Order: sequence, then structure tokens, then C-alpha cells
Amino acid sequence: MKYLLIFITYIGINLLSAVSGHMPNQAKAQNAISFKAKMDSSERKNILDVRMPREYGVGHIKGAKNYNVYDKSFKEKVATLDKKTPVFVYCKGGGRSALAVKQLKELGFTDIHELEGGILAWEEQKLPVLRNSETK
Repeated sequence: MKYLLIFITYIGINLLSAVSGHMPNQAKAQNAISFKAKMDSSERKNILDVRMPREYGVGHIKGAKNYNVYDKSFKEKVATLDKKTPVFVYCKGGGRSALAVKQLKELGFTDIHELEGGILAWEEQKLPVLRNSETK
């Protein structure tokens, strides 16, 4: 009986944590304003643009590295990053970043932030984007 109560308590705590978004190794999907604020407050960070190179070239967030999530070497490339450093992930609208987040979790990254709505949401908030002419 004692073990059953411990088990039920454990399950309950995990369910509450999942509902409140405080599970370890979970991505924190954030709106553009929150994403930028958290990114700006992080001294060390990795910003990953997981779109195709041509999309990245059209415009990206300052400091972002372009690791195409569909590239066969995506996992290999991101595996070289420090798993404890916060990772900020975005794509165009949110689909590819969700796939990237899943792979980052599998690799053991512990502090993952996902831009809800992708760079489209970022631009909608009139946040800065580096264009091709500004990156040369």
C-alpha cells in the first residue's frame, strides 16, 4: 500500500509538471516577445535557424546559425554544441522547429526554447531581422 501511494504521488507530480510546462528537458514554446527577452537575457546561447539555407539567406535573427533540420547531418552538427547552453530554435512557422526540438531532446539538450509561430511571428512583432545585404 505504501508503494502504491508513492507511485500515485509520483505520477501526480509529473502530470502537474507537464500541465504547467515545468518538465525537465522540455522545450519552452514562447511567443516572439518572450523568446527575444529570454534570448537577450542569456549570456551564452545557441540560436538555431532550422530552415533551408536559401530561406536563411533571405532574412534571419542576428546570431543565428543555419542548421537545416532536413539535412542528413543535422543531428551530427547540433551534437557538437554544448548541451547545457540554452538553445533557441526557430523556423518559418513552427513545424520544422518542433521537429528540431524533438531531435535536440533526443540528444540530451536540457534548455530548449522554441519560437512559437517562427520567424513569421517574429517579423509580425516588428523585431529585427538581418537581410542578405546586411550580412555581407
